[in-house]
Amino acid sequence: MTAIYSKKKLFEKYYYLPEREMRATINEIIAEIRNLPFEVAKHKKKLRPSEVRRFLEVYDLV
Repeated sequence: MTAIYSKKKLFEKYYYLPEREMRATINEIIAEIRNLPFEVAKHKKKLRPSEVRRFLEVYDLV
């Protein structure tokens, strides 16, 4: 698997998923893992490997 380090790369790789739903999901994951408010998580651009892994688990893409 190629490393995914940004939201943009994630959205480009999984372009066939609904974008609004993907954004909401990844922002919730970021907020939960980093213990941040949702409004702050929305503005984070870089992703941690654990966040990508959790995102892939949610959509059964592992």
